[in-house]
Amino acid sequence: MVKIGFIVEGETEKVLVSSQPFKNWISQFNLELIDHIINAKGGGNLLPNKVNDMIETLNNKGADHIFILTDLEDYPSISHVKNRIDHPEINDSFITIVATESWFLACSTALGFWLEKDSEYYIDDPENRDFEKPFERIKALGLQEKKRGCRNKITLAKDMVQRCGFSFEEIMQHPNCSSIKYMETILKSLNPQS
Repeated sequence: MVKIGFIVEGETEKVLVSSQPFKNWISQFNLELIDHIINAKGGGNLLPNKVNDMIETLNNKGADHIFILTDLEDYPSISHVKNRIDHPEINDSFITIVATESWFLACSTALGFWLEKDSEYYIDDPENRDFEKPFERIKALGLQEKKRGCRNKITLAKDMVQRCGFSFEEIMQHPNCSSIKYMETILKSLNPQS
């Protein structure tokens, strides 16, 4: 199996990448996740001059490929973020459109469960940059649909992956969630015989 390591922007990304749904999803590509997910604790800490120790740690753990998972936030483009954090020892960077919480908006089953609905709750445009940020959208939906929001992003992430049935396979099916589709393309290419 090909071993992959991740450096992530923050705790939400760490919760997602270290989750069983993520491990199950990548196993279909014959990939094994190095359990030591490194939380850079902010996008500014992903700059090339700040990640050398993180890369060394993952290399020492046996990583065949190292990736970064971060948010687009308010930067003008994905290529801008990729150029900003480019490092010769990082295989690729996965940039979620707006923020990682957009993936929660793309998972209708988990979102419906979190909103205490008896069915899926479909959001047509989870990566739309013209709306408020995804976490704010989710909090507003919580207030609107169940009369309470969410304390913080980490609590939401844990709830989505541990209780609500968040699935990478499901967000792959969403027609307007391009960031996960790019990630799948790259991960599949690591082990072409899978």
